[in-house]
Amino acid sequence: MDKPIVTAHTLLSALLQKHKEKWVCVPECKLGSSWTSGRGGMAMDLWCMAKSWTKPKAICYEIKISRADFLRDEKYREYLDFCNEFYFVAPPGIIDPGELPSESGLLVSSKNGTRLYTKKKAPYRVITVPDSVYRYILMWRTTIEREHERKRDTSEYWKKWLEKKREDRHLGRAVSRKLRQQYQADVDDVRQQQDKLEAEIEKLKYVKEFLKLKGIPIGTKYSLERYLNTMLDEERTGMPNGLKNQINQAFRILESAKESIAAHEKKTST
Repeated sequence: MDKPIVTAHTLLSALLQKHKEKWVCVPECKLGSSWTSGRGGMAMDLWCMAKSWTKPKAICYEIKISRADFLRDEKYREYLDFCNEFYFVAPPGIIDPGELPSESGLLVSSKNGTRLYTKKKAPYRVITVPDSVYRYILMWRTTIEREHERKRDTSEYWKKWLEKKREDRHLGRAVSRKLRQQYQADVDDVRQQQDKLEAEIEKLKYVKEFLKLKGIPIGTKYSLERYLNTMLDEERTGMPNGLKNQINQAFRILESAKESIAAHEKKTST
């Protein structure tokens, strides 16, 4: 058997939505103490009371999801003494208005269970709601808030709120100060690095001008390196590099001449 689309929870939610303003709503409201004999342990699906001194009214709702549940229900009569109006609530096709007891009304939901329609209005009955219901609600379903505790709680709340605001403000200032200090340190470091770089650039400019005045080629680092090595060699040998090359060449010629004379003498002697 397919699971019905509309559930008891769906219908209860629709009822609570219907009475969300100016009503006290108690789902699964017991008739009294569960420890007493009789109907004390029975519970109404939903009991609602209007918040009105001049027009007080209590309504009881009994939710039925299946037709079989409706047909075998007899306990609803026990609820009549606890409400001015009594209603069955069901999905479409479960209950026919013509078969309802005279003291009850009927609400039928839409197909999805989110809306409720009155198919039969329940008659208003003048009754006095038994104290057992109010006692049950007060003892087990209600939280009483004492005025002085509420004021104390409110005072504590604002006190903590102000304290947190002060802490947040102090933290914000500390973080802001730390960020400013770090930013200033970074700026100072960059400024120092820039000053060093500018000093090095000035030195290089001076060296470049000096080399230019001395006629030292500075086209590339390799030409400059070769020129400086030549100057160092002349410094070590004490003679110009050109003269040194000429002397070396003369020695090579002399050695070649010696070799030629030796070869000629050897040839003539044989």
